[in-house]
Amino acid sequence: MASATRANGNRMTSHAPDDDAIGDLPRRLTFYIKAAEAVQHRRTEPHLKALGISYVQLALLMAIGRLHSPSAAELSRRLGSTPQSTGEVIAALLRKKLIYRTEDETTRRVLRLNLMPAGAELLDRVDSILTQLEKEWIDGMDPAAISQVKAVLAKLIARDDDDFVPDGLVG
Repeated sequence: MASATRANGNRMTSHAPDDDAIGDLPRRLTFYIKAAEAVQHRRTEPHLKALGISYVQLALLMAIGRLHSPSAAELSRRLGSTPQSTGEVIAALLRKKLIYRTEDETTRRVLRLNLMPAGAELLDRVDSILTQLEKEWIDGMDPAAISQVKAVLAKLIARDDDDFVPDGLVG
């Protein structure tokens, strides 16, 4: 690795062609995770659009399906979004009759969210589409390598997400 000084006085590092970097920035694991997510997002979006649902709406539907009757506040925290933006997505899903609200059994002012049959059916359809898209995407790759990537990512996620349960471990 060689270094030089730019005209502005900042140090510049050049990397060998096979070095895992972009200009002066090393490619971090998070770069690859985000890039892979972006690729899948682009591949998935047309299918979601055809079903009349956005990626954000899907994320909320999936969270409602995974969690036991979450409140809007719980979803906001879980998804890392503001209560206002979560509320807007919830309103859209209510209008589409994909979810419904019920009062909490112990605290009546808390409203719990649940999937309507149409929401559960939509999740099943989307799951089939996502499964097919993923199969096409990883076709020809070593299954052991794919399993290893999943295992490493599951461990990383579980470090900071107490509710995370990797596929195949749901009881």
